[in-house]
Amino acid sequence: MSKKFAYSPEYWASQVKRYMWTRLDSIWNDTRGDPRSSVLEFLESLTISRDDLRWLALLYHVTEDAGAWEFVVRKLPEYLSTLSREKKSKAMTDRQRPRGRVMWGKTLRCRAERADPTLFVTAVPSRTYDSPENELVKKYLKELAGCHVPSRNEVKASVGKKLVETVLAAADILAASFFQEVSSPREVTVRMLSRAEKDRRPIYGKVAQLWREYEATVLDQNLKTLKEILVRGWISPKIDGDVDHLFELYVLVSVLEALEDLVAEGDSNAVEYGLVRSGKTVPVARYSGPTWKAEVFFDRSPAAALGVPIDESAYGRTLRLYRGLSGASRRPDVLVSLKSVDQMKEVRLLVEAKNADPESEYGGDSVYKALGYVRDFSDIWRREQRPKVILAFPGGTIPVSVDAFFEEDVAIISGDLQPQLRMILARLLNQP
Repeated sequence: MSKKFAYSPEYWASQVKRYMWTRLDSIWNDTRGDPRSSVLEFLESLTISRDDLRWLALLYHVTEDAGAWEFVVRKLPEYLSTLSREKKSKAMTDRQRPRGRVMWGKTLRCRAERADPTLFVTAVPSRTYDSPENELVKKYLKELAGCHVPSRNEVKASVGKKLVETVLAAADILAASFFQEVSSPREVTVRMLSRAEKDRRPIYGKVAQLWREYEATVLDQNLKTLKEILVRGWISPKIDGDVDHLFELYVLVSVLEALEDLVAEGDSNAVEYGLVRSGKTVPVARYSGPTWKAEVFFDRSPAAALGVPIDESAYGRTLRLYRGLSGASRRPDVLVSLKSVDQMKEVRLLVEAKNADPESEYGGDSVYKALGYVRDFSDIWRREQRPKVILAFPGGTIPVSVDAFFEEDVAIISGDLQPQLRMILARLLNQP
């Protein structure tokens, strides 16, 4: 078994696509065969909130081929010099007769109001960016800039970064002086879309296209529309970069599959899935079996997931004793919380994914970090529970015996993870 994780298209196609993975840098591509059945099967098992639906629609809108990210971040800054300007007459008031056509009606009213017979109101020709097609551009950019997204530093994976970059770029472009001239429409009108689509400049036709798609997928938040989009293809990862996130997904899916067997006992009606999103406040999966119930959190601190205040962790208590220190609760990759139906037993398990050679210095440090979780959150476990934390490597570790997994608070697994996770979870569920 390799000591570094390798992407497998077969595994992705057969296993991973059962779960929605929106943190990765994804491409929307055509899938061989008919993906409709697998997509609808997933969506039917997905307990989706309006927030999740909006997030998924935004990710699609931003990251699809020739989508919002490519246009707003890469192309729009170059197109700004081609924005249309309309000729409009601007009313000017002066005591000397300026150039332009005198507007006698307004001139007489102005003289009467100000009691000044020397005033003239004239219509002076000028050019302005305030046009229907530019109103459409401004409205679209304001919609994107107003999207609530994490900060750039909080988002690790590329798809989230693309969304954040798109939102920030939209806000930067709106700050340009010429957009201050453009009216801010409350809604997009037929006239705005028609003017944009008839204009020969590429900026306007593209904005009209993106707006229609944004309106259909993001604003309407229609699950039927989203299904129609998803059945065109399936999300698959770009593999030309870092695969650490893929290994995290492999570990997560292995945990979910083990729980399907052990807790739900293969009953699809006993399983609920949500979107896999970093730091999400609700579980990514729930299982309701005849004996146990389980919740699975992804990239969420035990403090937040289990409602344990950080001040009650060893880390938080230590920080509180000194001035000049600050910090947030650590977040394991996967957190599993199990409760027996009779409320008599409770099992908590943290799972850390490390895409590294276990013989490396980083591998050794990872074991130390896992032990840190045990000490930090000692209050969430029964003292006799072993293991409390599982550390997963792609390969390279072999237990000296089966009992090695249950000798200490930290168990280390690698290679084919699902059978090992199933064995450990089964033992924990059967512990007195």
